[in-house]
Amino acid sequence: MGLAARVLIGGLLGALIAYTAVPVLRFALFHGVGYAPDAQLARTSPLRPQNQATLGPPTTLAEVGNWAEALAQRLINGPSLSPDDLITNAEIFQKASEEDPENAYWQVSIAVTQAALDNDEASRDAWTKAGELPRWDDHQGERIWPLVEAMEGAVGTPRSWHTTVVRGDRSAWLATYALESLVKDMPRASTVEIGLMIRDQSSTYQGAMVGRALIRYGIGEGTGDARTQRIMAANARAIRPAPYHRAEAGVLAGLPGALLAMTAAGASICAFLTLVRRFGRQELPLRLGVSALGFVAAGWAYGQLRLEWPAFVFASVGMASWILPALQPEESPRRLPTGWEWWVRGVSLALLMSLAWWFVSFSPSMQLMSPESLFELSPSPWQAAVWAALFIAILWALALIARFTTGRPLPWAVDQLAREAGMTFALAGLTLTVAAVPACLALDRRVAHESQRALGQEVVSLAHTP
Repeated sequence: MGLAARVLIGGLLGALIAYTAVPVLRFALFHGVGYAPDAQLARTSPLRPQNQATLGPPTTLAEVGNWAEALAQRLINGPSLSPDDLITNAEIFQKASEEDPENAYWQVSIAVTQAALDNDEASRDAWTKAGELPRWDDHQGERIWPLVEAMEGAVGTPRSWHTTVVRGDRSAWLATYALESLVKDMPRASTVEIGLMIRDQSSTYQGAMVGRALIRYGIGEGTGDARTQRIMAANARAIRPAPYHRAEAGVLAGLPGALLAMTAAGASICAFLTLVRRFGRQELPLRLGVSALGFVAAGWAYGQLRLEWPAFVFASVGMASWILPALQPEESPRRLPTGWEWWVRGVSLALLMSLAWWFVSFSPSMQLMSPESLFELSPSPWQAAVWAALFIAILWALALIARFTTGRPLPWAVDQLAREAGMTFALAGLTLTVAAVPACLALDRRVAHESQRALGQEVVSLAHTP
């Protein structure tokens, strides 16, 4: 290692140490390796429904809305509720309607509860009253935003994955249950008005779609008057959910830490491989082990992943590891091929990026988001793992080329390869890590703004209500 390389590595390590003194930069740097207090909040906060084993007595409208969603979910999926539980819920929703009298959400909650108690007349009265009110608000945002603010406070800055994670906590169970089990016995005119409110004012895409279905059911097959025709035309227009940005949020949060981890791992492995030279001319165990590993990798790529050309590459490298050194007797040492070092550096850099991309999938933010977010990445984490295995195979092929062209023992070729690859991992990895921290934070601020806007209103391109 030359003096310039030593100075550069020292400067990069100094920059990383300086990052640890600034909380925002420290959390951005180490999130990908599991140091994430905001992720710990998301896992344990009682503000998230999945962390609530039981619901305590509600004291705010947001908690009452949580009760209403939990009630509808149990009515749909079970277990069943006792009459006493249903009566308690009806009383809670009645008090909420008195506190928030223009909100149709509470009247629909009462209608659902009364229907479950077989009080059909009371249920229809509440449904009719709901259709006369101007507003639909489930108050779920009042429960979600405090958690987002707590997560931001834990790391000192908004991150886009915060809102992306909690966005999945919202639900539309009450509206869904009303559509599936209640609407057939209710006045159609009220159903249309309730559907319009849910479609236009629901904060979730699922709720908006339920609202559209209620409108269609309430209108039925007839053409109706001019207003009904305008409603039908508006209801037929496409609506879509705001984009989740799950993949972008996960990558921007986890990439700096993934680069740091893979840089440290790659440089350490390369340092260990330089010890292979101590085995001297005893290369038979090395050839045998790598050959077996190549054939195992080929079987995995073809048998499990159905990837034909990677399997061919693995099998070819495994065969070459056994055959090529045996074809050429050792001769007087010659020089390495021209450009061999640059090939090693280029493939090592590609290997580093593939490994970092794969490691991103294990970051706390990515694990907290929906599993489908992993497949939004291009390439996906498993594709990146296959690419990494291919680059390792290419590096080994370069070691075989060095052995074949110089006539030196294979352990010597591995030592030369490890030195060049280790230097690339150290210089390129540290440089990319230092640059990734501020770059990912800057890009994430833009994504976070869009994610927060989507959290407030998930439905975009919603048709105007006549």
